[in-house]
Amino acid sequence: MILFIVVALAFLLCGCQYIPEHLHFAPKTVEADGQVYLACEGAIWIYSPSRDIASSSSSKSYEVVFTDDYGHSRDLKDLSSYTVSDAADDAHYAMSPATVDNTTTAYSDGTPMKPGAIVLFGKGDAGRAIWNGPGKWSPVPCPK
Repeated sequence: MILFIVVALAFLLCGCQYIPEHLHFAPKTVEADGQVYLACEGAIWIYSPSRDIASSSSSKSYEVVFTDDYGHSRDLKDLSSYTVSDAADDAHYAMSPATVDNTTTAYSDGTPMKPGAIVLFGKGDAGRAIWNGPGKWSPVPCPK
């Protein structure tokens, strides 16, 4: 609560127009207009009304900003409903490229992978996994 007050005060002092209505810290499950996401790191900012339509809308809307389990920055605008809840104890980053068929043994620059290394897919925005040998991958837990 104290952190939220400090953040809100910082927004007021900087002259920022929109102050988040709620602030949560990952890992959390975010359900927004029926779609479920996993916020795996950082803060989850909730704005009401949604910042893009604040001046032009008379209806209640929400905006939820967070980083998902792929490492993508998400900014969900003009939502009619949302819920934020604690993520499962075993919540982890997405690891879709890390399958038994992926027998990679080196990074794209040719550097050999070492067992236990965390491998980022894409530019860190396509998931991540722990490499335990060719075709042997395990999930990277979301930080608590």
